[in-house]
Formats: sequence, structure tokens, C-alpha cells
Amino acid sequence: MARPELIGRSGNNDPEQYSRSFAFGGAGGAVSDAETRRAQLGLAQEEGLFVEASSAASLAGLRKMVAAKTVSVDESGDESVVLMLTGAGIKSPEVVAPLLPRPRHIPAHEGQAGD
Repeated sequence: MARPELIGRSGNNDPEQYSRSFAFGGAGGAVSDAETRRAQLGLAQEEGLFVEASSAASLAGLRKMVAAKTVSVDESGDESVVLMLTGAGIKSPEVVAPLLPRPRHIPAHEGQAGD
């Protein structure tokens, strides 16, 4: 069976790191490429942040964990979650290109710059 192409990869896949996280009450999980793309596009549209897929995966994971009630949302707003978004989206524009509308072609006319 061929390995699926992944749009984002973590730089540290150390199983011991995950074990230590769970030992101290941490949690984790996996997200799909589609969930990652939605998070990436949402960050760009709603926050003006163009991040690479591996960064957007943290938001996708948080959304999934909130939906599963692994992470609780306090109605008072007293709790905060910090997501590390360290990778710039410009590193892999081919990932988001299919999500964006095609640019409109504007033909040049005589007398304009470049003539």
C-alpha cells in the first residue's frame, strides 16, 4: 500500500515526547489534511495569518479536541490556549493554491506601462 501524501509534517515525531506529555495530563491526536486545510484557510481569512500546514494542524487539532470535549471551553473566558504558529505559508504555496480563486486576467492596452 502506498503512503498517502501529507500536506504537513511535524519536525519531531519522538514517541517518548508523546508519552511524557500524556504522563503529565497532556492530550493529543491526529487531524486530516482536509481539517488542516480548513484551519489554514480560516487563519488566512479571519486572522490574516498565512501559515504552513504543519502550523495550521495545531488549530485543527484544538478544534477537534474542543468538539470531543478533551479540551473544555470555559464560558467565562478565563482560560487561554496558546498555539505555536511558527511556519510561514509561503514555504508551501502549492498546498493552498487549489483553495483560492483563479486570478482574473486583465489584458494590457496600448499606452499603458510595458508598451
